[in-house]
Amino acid sequence: MIEGVGSGTFGQVFSAQHPGIGVIVAIKCIRINPADFRMCLSVLREISILRQLSTLTPCTFTTRLFDVFMDSKDVGSASFIYVVTEFVECDLEKILCFNPKVEDFSDETITVLLYNSLCALKYLHSAKLIHRDIKPANILINSECSIYITDFGLARKLEKNR
Repeated sequence: MIEGVGSGTFGQVFSAQHPGIGVIVAIKCIRINPADFRMCLSVLREISILRQLSTLTPCTFTTRLFDVFMDSKDVGSASFIYVVTEFVECDLEKILCFNPKVEDFSDETITVLLYNSLCALKYLHSAKLIHRDIKPANILINSECSIYITDFGLARKLEKNR
């Protein structure tokens, strides 16, 4: 582990160096309570969607899933699931908190961020997914203003007949 990056409803996110591939990754540490069916379903849904999106070529606008592993001493007790994904430096919420004045951003930067965000949503919709929790903290941004949507716990797959 290198450092804590953030926290959410179900756990914390850390950055770390992946020993197998040698790059910095994000590790979402989720404490699982087997008695909480909704939470377990949400975690399973997120992993399933990340896995689906990671197989698309090219995998753009979402972080790639590298690994999932579990730490449990007893099958029936609370345990941890670790979801290892591509690391992205910042999120839109942090950018807006550090620079709350829109005047600090150039028109070109705002246009690029907005355009890339809309492309990311179109990418998800073309993969037959609805995110349902789009907010600044779930929009990751790298130094090149590329957008990555994250946190698919509330997402849903669209029915094929629609």
